Amino acid sequence: MNKRNRMLLGSTVTVMATSLTALPVMSADKTPFESREIQRPADNGQKIAQAMCGTCGGSWEGRCGGMKGGMMPNASGTVELPELNSAGARLIKQYCMQCHASPTPKQHTAPAWPTIVARMNTRMQWMSSNNKAMNIKAPTENELRTITAYLQKHAAQPSDANTQGPQEPLVPGKSAIEILKDRYARGEIDRKEYLRMLEDLNKR
Repeated sequence: MNKRNRMLLGSTVTVMATSLTALPVMSADKTPFESREIQRPADNGQKIAQAMCGTCGGSWEGRCGGMKGGMMPNASGTVELPELNSAGARLIKQYCMQCHASPTPKQHTAPAWPTIVARMNTRMQWMSSNNKAMNIKAPTENELRTITAYLQKHAAQPSDANTQGPQEPLVPGKSAIEILKDRYARGEIDRKEYLRMLEDLNKR
């Protein structure tokens, strides 16, 4: 390997290490979206959050690649979102329902929502960059602020007897394979690509 190639390789490794160690290390809270971390020390002393997953809900299977291993939360499939035509409600449908049924703001109190939204955003950002097969889109910073404000505005009150979720029947989110089948049915991918992705998911 010549000197130029060694320099390029060194620069690439440095950029990758910096990007990975910049990932947020998120602590678990006592919500249905509780996360688990698998960490290892990085060269600069920071920790890499390699796996975050919920502890209850619909099947997450392999659609998150390196974040595989947990369960996505159930969410209400029957409750109509408040202020349905507002920007917040539209963004909930646009982003949250990519992975699971529509949540209701009453699932959590206002102080709890920012942490939950941040965690969901981390997952969407990771998947939009690392798992193109699932075609997950991530919100912008302005959209995140709108989503958080909407959820906090209509959140459960601390005095509510049950703020861990709605009373209506819960509907699990779609699995990775179900989403892949939907994409194939809509003609977004051809049969060859569908079979390749399906084989990849079945290996996980």
